[in-house]
Amino acid sequence: MPARPTTTAPSAARPDPGITRLARSRELSDEDGFHEPGYDVLILKEIHLHVRQLGLPIPVRPTAPALLAVLRDAEQHSSGYQRHLIGYAAANLDAATWVGQDSEEGRLRLATALDYLARAADLSAPETPAR
Repeated sequence: MPARPTTTAPSAARPDPGITRLARSRELSDEDGFHEPGYDVLILKEIHLHVRQLGLPIPVRPTAPALLAVLRDAEQHSSGYQRHLIGYAAANLDAATWVGQDSEEGRLRLATALDYLARAADLSAPETPAR
């Protein structure tokens, strides 16, 4: 089993709030940027950041097959609700690669995968005490 990376410092890159909000709404923006070929790369980078936040092995490049392999492995080694969320993220990422990430359905599948992964990462985030 590969060694797990150390957790990232709080100053490390965080997923873009606009992209995460888009994923949670599961609605594509009317902005031109979300219909361009680079949309899939942008979402895969956001998924990569959540993989890092979960403390999972980091693939050298955030390609869909590499991220899918990490998520499938994480699904096998997690439990409870988080396991289901990671599994749903993996299933949607897999579907996006088969459908085609540049199609509307593919973009929605990527956004849905990001949504599930963001929720899984939220479960593992340490709670900050109320002041």
